[in-house]
Amino acid sequence: ALSSRNVYLSPADRRAALALSRALQAGTAQAAAGPKAVRHAAEAVAVAEAGVAVDYVVLVDPQTLRDVADDFVGEGLLALAARVGSTRLIDNQVVQFGERGPA
Repeated sequence: ALSSRNVYLSPADRRAALALSRALQAGTAQAAAGPKAVRHAAEAVAVAEAGVAVDYVVLVDPQTLRDVADDFVGEGLLALAARVGSTRLIDNQVVQFGERGPA
């Protein structure tokens, strides 16, 4: 990630911080299986990384920021925050569930 917070990360912390991106990718890859699978996959990757202390992994409606239900259809926002070393990092990814409506 290109963040001003990267200056606070040691080389080892920078490698560990890549888990955030991997977690978002793993979650997004499960979109066809539904929101519950997306949350589970993202959290599993994030917590498995040594040196990463997960604060939260959420899947929300980007308009209301409310958690989406397991049968949600539409665009969701997968967001996470974690501490790597003494630095708190945040990231997010849009996830599409079901058919995309007319443009």
